[in-house]
Amino acid sequence: MSEHHRCRFNLQLLIPMSSFNQLISRKSIKSKSKKSNGFTMVELMIGVAIVGTLSAVALPQLTKAQDRAKDSAASSTLQNAAKQCSITLISDAPITEYTDYTAQGKPFELVEGTCAANTKLTLDSDSGAIASVQFDGKIPEKVKVNNEPENNDQLEDTTDQTL
Repeated sequence: MSEHHRCRFNLQLLIPMSSFNQLISRKSIKSKSKKSNGFTMVELMIGVAIVGTLSAVALPQLTKAQDRAKDSAASSTLQNAAKQCSITLISDAPITEYTDYTAQGKPFELVEGTCAANTKLTLDSDSGAIASVQFDGKIPEKVKVNNEPENNDQLEDTTDQTL
């Protein structure tokens, strides 16, 4: 065999290559075309900082929204209870204990008070607020929600319509 056939040439550099040089050349070409598959530590730390900041802002808002939903549910339940009580009072039904009434098959067992003229019905919300409705004769007034149970003088209106 001639010398020319035994040597291989790298076409880019035009130098004779042994099998060892050829192997190294292939590895360097592969490593140049290969991209990194992971994130750097700085990128991960920035991601964690962004998620932490967003959650610090969002969690208090989420808690407030959940409390408003619980207060709204209590107000709605008390409105339904007051309507049922009012219907019973106007129709002169014999039942006066409020917990005997049902709405959609569920008793108003958490509502406190007696279904009678000139009385008051109350319901404690899961958020700690107290919803109340006062009867003017046989007709209920607006449902009010007290967000601060310690101070009963300041009541916040949650509905503008008379029941």
